[in-house]
Amino acid sequence: MLASCAEIIEAERRLFSSGVDPEPFMDEAGRLCTEAISHFFPVPAHAEVFCGKGNNGGDALVVARLLKRAGWAVTLHCTHPSREMSPLSQKKLAEWEAEPASSARVSNRTILVDGLLGIGAKGNLRSEILAAARQINGLRQDRFATCFAIDIPSGLDADSGIPCPEAVIADFTLSITVPKIGFVADSPINHLGRIV
Repeated sequence: MLASCAEIIEAERRLFSSGVDPEPFMDEAGRLCTEAISHFFPVPAHAEVFCGKGNNGGDALVVARLLKRAGWAVTLHCTHPSREMSPLSQKKLAEWEAEPASSARVSNRTILVDGLLGIGAKGNLRSEILAAARQINGLRQDRFATCFAIDIPSGLDADSGIPCPEAVIADFTLSITVPKIGFVADSPINHLGRIV
């Protein structure tokens, strides 16, 4: 099954406008993403986690906290100050900060987590997001790091599958809910990596 951005956004709007709390869904998305990362990297390593100000960033903050809890060495990169984040992302940032860091030794492997933008983002990357996407792609190349994109690589149009200039290049796309219709186009083949 494939879905368009409009279908997913409308389904979420109807669900959460009915009074359902979105926080458990964010926690579950982050937990499943962390499980997928741990499946491919069972030994704790270094994680560079990139968070935007929206709820995709909140998902990444859950991943950062759970990786830290599992003994990973985690470095967090937030594109915006906490006061500009969504309220739920602010809460997940506080939970990340409260999670004690492990002193265990980790492997010298590096993974990257792209939580900059979600499926609703359109157009070219701008300012802080563009700088973070460049950093992700640079680390992927310079450190031979493996990039996990949460739901979609930032800068890729989920409906058309067309990547904007300097869109994140992922090795794994951790698709939340269902794959997006743009994933089956030819254009995103070098950005999606393996869809999990």
